[in-house]
Amino acid sequence: MIHEYPLGGKPPMMTHLFENVKGHRIIAAKGAPEALINISHLNSSEKKQIAGAIEVLASEGYRILAVGEADFPGSDFPVTHQGFHFVFKGLVAFYAHLLDILIDQCADGNWRIELE
Repeated sequence: MIHEYPLGGKPPMMTHLFENVKGHRIIAAKGAPEALINISHLNSSEKKQIAGAIEVLASEGYRILAVGEADFPGSDFPVTHQGFHFVFKGLVAFYAHLLDILIDQCADGNWRIELE
């Protein structure tokens, strides 16, 4: 990793810049879907399609993150990750009820659960 924009903003997102020894660079972002939608230059049809997918996934109990990718040729990186021109790559859905299952399983033991 050659540069990082830590989790921040409202809605939150984070960005990591990776580069291999041959100079191939990947700029990857993840965060709240609204954060990536806002900076990905999507048209209204694309935004509507993504919003529909988010609504379906959320109604089924999934926690949703969006991912994006950018290209930046230089090394004078923007002050904030919002300065990149991201391409919206998709949504990642996590089964949110897994946390409930873990809490139930740990409740019988001498486990202490801390959530941040």
